[in-house]
Amino acid sequence: MNLFGYIRKEERFLCVNRRSPHITPMILRGMVECLVTFKWIALDASTRAAEDDELKERLLAAARMQEAWIDSQILMPFVDVNLGSWAGTSIRNMCEEIGESDLYRFWFTPFSSAVHSTWQHVSVWNTAVCRNPLHMEHRVSAIAETGMDPEIVAKAAYFFDRLVEAFDSYYGLKLDEEATADRYRSGLLAAF
Repeated sequence: MNLFGYIRKEERFLCVNRRSPHITPMILRGMVECLVTFKWIALDASTRAAEDDELKERLLAAARMQEAWIDSQILMPFVDVNLGSWAGTSIRNMCEEIGESDLYRFWFTPFSSAVHSTWQHVSVWNTAVCRNPLHMEHRVSAIAETGMDPEIVAKAAYFFDRLVEAFDSYYGLKLDEEATADRYRSGLLAAF
């Protein structure tokens, strides 16, 4: 398995994150998930990332046969799809296994509120306090107008750095470059 893809995915998250403050919790959650997944695979890459072309072909053939049978029985738009966890374990369990329970508690879980549209996220980003004083400050639907939050970009840079560190550690690399988060903070401080 080529683990370089995880670096490219995080890099893309970092680029998109700068432009879209409304969706940043979803992007940051994806970055945390990417970091956890990479570290979890790297713990036992020989079994978790092994590629078996013959097995792949057999699974694809079986999937095609099953798909053809399902198509003959029911209309596809009405079929519930539950893919479950690709690894057979949850992100919480992965975090515990790699010794990073705090990643789950303090980063993944709060960012999940945006992905699942919980009130914690919706109340901040999609409602505003009603201006009518007789309405006792109930919330009405609105889209929050915000500028770029430098802290959000700093968080994205932090997760990118964590993934690069894990990648370097796994492949035994040692690069003498300043971390992305440090470069960002230096540039931000120089601007003010």
